[in-house]
Amino acid sequence: MNNRGIFIINRYPPLTSIYKYAADVCYSLGYQCKLFNIIFGSEKWDHPHIGSDYVSIYRSKLSVFLRPNRSFPELVNQLKGGGNVLHHVNQFSPVFKLRGNVEVVSVHDSPYYHEGGLLNAVYMKFIYARIKQIKYIIIQTTALKNDLIRYGFRGKMYTVPLAISEEFRKLEEDREKIRKKYNLPVSKKLALSVSSTLPRKNLGVIGKTMKLLGDGWKLIRVGSPVHNSITFSNISDTELNEIYNASDVLLFPSLYEGFGLPIVEGFASGLPVVTSDIPTIREVTGGAAVLVDPQDPSSVGKGVLEAEENHDLLVKKGLERSKNFTRERFRERLLNVYEDIAANENMDLDLEMIRGEWS
Repeated sequence: MNNRGIFIINRYPPLTSIYKYAADVCYSLGYQCKLFNIIFGSEKWDHPHIGSDYVSIYRSKLSVFLRPNRSFPELVNQLKGGGNVLHHVNQFSPVFKLRGNVEVVSVHDSPYYHEGGLLNAVYMKFIYARIKQIKYIIIQTTALKNDLIRYGFRGKMYTVPLAISEEFRKLEEDREKIRKKYNLPVSKKLALSVSSTLPRKNLGVIGKTMKLLGDGWKLIRVGSPVHNSITFSNISDTELNEIYNASDVLLFPSLYEGFGLPIVEGFASGLPVVTSDIPTIREVTGGAAVLVDPQDPSSVGKGVLEAEENHDLLVKKGLERSKNFTRERFRERLLNVYEDIAANENMDLDLEMIRGEWS
């Protein structure tokens, strides 16, 4: 079988974590990257982005999932004939099942965790049933791999941890100067929270923790406001890195994470991290963070004080741990996955050309 291309298929809009992941995958393939954005009919992507866009002819998301090949006829027509690796960068992407193509799905979350009521539970069961028999799966942690196996996944799984953007690093610039730039209090300790408002992000406990810490601390939020926080939204990675560097601790007491990218961004920025003592996060942090009970504000508060007391040691451990999540390591791990798939499927992928581009 002769390969026509590795095609990256993304359905999430710019500024989302999945779009950023798709961009990282594309970046790893260099000039050979072909990114296809599949846009559901009722959505609009106004923010600048990369890749070629294909809008579904159906407005209903259910119709798109039930009839993906009919939903995107122009894209499907390009993929006919086979010989392609189709890498879906999220489990919520409809799978095309086109003859002669090999489909790979990046799964980011456990099928055992969902948010919402019965309808959402049924939807999640439908999603994971669709991809349970996919031949090749990419995950970020061994903890997630174990969940998928227990759920009945039979495909070959590859662990490829996420990459930290090169924008995230420890700055030499004076912290007080950065705080003044962003109108942050100079005389208080700053606890930073970076997350969406999903229930798993545990924002209620963050608010209770800040009350326990008292007036000497101020909460900085990147997302939506919590407990009278100073709040930023829609900021660049460069700006976010400066805010990491201006803060005293990253507060990340999630109830569940598929990976937890802000944790390793904090590591790379030289920021002590207080986060949840749960399997995925234990694996990602590798002993470089303070782990707490995410459902107990007093445990989280004690963790913050412990991080403050052991600041220099945690910074050192975090910076060292961040070396496991560089763009270079992500690229090499990802190319090894494609190389293994090519060998299994008798495809002729010129991965050495891609590696040579980055050498």
